[in-house]
This record gives sequence, C-alpha cells and structure tokens, in this order.
Amino acid sequence: MIKNKYGMLMIKYISTFIGITIILFILFKNVPVKILAGNYSPSSYALLGLKYPLFIQYFYFVYDIVTVNMGNIINPIYSGSVSRAMKIFLPETLFITILGFIVSISISYKIGFFLGFRSKKREKLDVNVFPLVIFYFLIPFVFIAIFNGILAVLPPKYILPAYIVPYNYNWIKFVNNDIFITQPTNILFFDGIIHHSPIILINYLKNFAMPFVSLIIPSTVYLSIFTKRLTSIEYNKKYIRIRIVKNIGDDKFIYHIKRNIRYTMLNEFKTIFGLFLGGEIIISYIFSYMNLGEFLVYSIMNYKTGIFGVIESIFIFTMAIFIFNMIIDIITAAGAKNEDYI
Repeated sequence: MIKNKYGMLMIKYISTFIGITIILFILFKNVPVKILAGNYSPSSYALLGLKYPLFIQYFYFVYDIVTVNMGNIINPIYSGSVSRAMKIFLPETLFITILGFIVSISISYKIGFFLGFRSKKREKLDVNVFPLVIFYFLIPFVFIAIFNGILAVLPPKYILPAYIVPYNYNWIKFVNNDIFITQPTNILFFDGIIHHSPIILINYLKNFAMPFVSLIIPSTVYLSIFTKRLTSIEYNKKYIRIRIVKNIGDDKFIYHIKRNIRYTMLNEFKTIFGLFLGGEIIISYIFSYMNLGEFLVYSIMNYKTGIFGVIESIFIFTMAIFIFNMIIDIITAAGAKNEDYI
C-alpha cells in the first residue's frame, strides 16, 4: 500500500515535470527564430536543435533549460548570459524565499493556535485568498508612502548601493548596471558576516527589511486565520469534549488537536507557497530588490532581448513550487506510513 503511494507520487511528479517543460517549450516555439538567434551565442540554429524534428527539439530544450544554457539577455538591471544571471540572482532569491516562508509559518502557527483555542464561535474553514494577492501589492506602497513620502527615508536601488562599497573590498565585484556579486555565497547577509563587514551588513539589512516584511505579512495573516479556524473547529468538536470526563491533561489534548490538523495544514502550505512566490516577484520589482523576481519582470518587459530570461525564471520559480509540493507529499505519505503502526 505504502509502496503504491510512493509509486503514484513518482508518476505524478514526473508527469508534472513533463507538462511544465512542454508548456515552456510551446512558449519557446512561438518566439520568432530571429529573436532566438539574436539572443543566443553563435550558431544558435545548431545549439537549439532547430534542424531536428519537433520531438527531438523538445529534448534539446529540456537539456538547455535544466543546464541553464539559455543564451543571452539585455535589460535595465542585467546584460549578459542567462547562466551568469542565475548565479547572481538565485542565491539571494533562495535566501529571502526560505527565510521568509519559515518566519511566516512560525509566527502564524503560534498566533493561529493561540486564537483557535480561545475561539468559542462556530468557524468555517474556507479563507479567501484574494485579499492575500492585494496585500502583496498594497503593503509595499504603504511602506514607500510612509518611509519615503513622510520620513524621506527609502533604501537605494538594489540590495547594495554603489557608494557604500569601498575599493579595497576584494570579495565584492562589480558586474554591470550597478549590480554587485559577493564571495563566497553571493548572499550578502552571510558574506557580510564571513568577512566581518558591519557597514556592508547594516546597509544590506536596511534594503532587506521592507521587502522582507512586505513579503511575510500577507502570508502570515492568511495562515494565522486558517490555523485559527482549523484549530477552533477541532477544539469545538463534540467528541473531543470527552477529555473532560476522562480527565485528559491539557498538554495531551493540545498534542491531539495538533496531530489531527497537521496534514490539512501541510496541504494548505502548498497553495500559500505558490502565492508567496508570486508576491515575491511583485515585491522584488516594486522595491528593486535584486533577485529573480525583478529579473523576471524586466525580462518580460524587454521581450525581444529577454525571452531566455523569461523562460529560465519561470522554470526556476515553477521548480521551487514543484519541489516544495513534492516534499509536502512525501512527508504526508511517510506520516501515513508511520501511523499505520500506531
């Protein structure tokens, strides 16, 4: 039974991966060859496998997209090979994504349980995701209005302003369009600590604070409401009231409720994570925060010189959702396996 679950998961995710790459391949095939040739380094015809039948071209495309061999791009924030862009933008993207989502879950988990155990009314589980999307647009502009319009304080463009970088910092290198890369991780938070550079670290955190807070607020609010309602529904079920008769301790009771709702919460994380990444793209662009979100928006805006940036960015964000969903499904399947023996 359990082996069948893992087998079905494998089939599900292999099929999903093929579906994602086919959709991106169709997008790719609808781009005029002139644009492809202009954005690809020499002999694009051979590199893209365009001389082969369509079926074979698909495998060339999958190989190129997985190995990040996707030609060149020119836009206001970056000019050069897409593979170099991924090395520059991906580490910071992963950092804010992972940290932001963990913080959001941690805060909402505590708030949700606290409110849920105190809720006496009959709750409905459904929570509208539409306000969540609006918040991802609204909160950044509120911050900009407060800190720029009223206090006249707003972080400069990108995660590290050019004027703050001393010439003797050999672990920081200028790339182009006012973009810097740092060694060894290309995540300024870690590199600033590694190289004992409080000035760089403080300036980075100033630029990091508003995008980060703008990103975690909507998902934290949504997950807090969802966890509160889920906890309240479980807490107020009549059959759980027998704990009073059986004199079950509070700790055991709380553990019982958390155990009963954990898989429902895990499945909700899958929906929220996708919206979270969408919010990250919006917020990155609004704040000019240097990561794949801003890179994707500018690639779309500069279609003729940015098609490979669009395709590769969409693939990376989609793969993040793909991997996250797969992890949740594996945890759920493993949990079901363990509970078979309880």
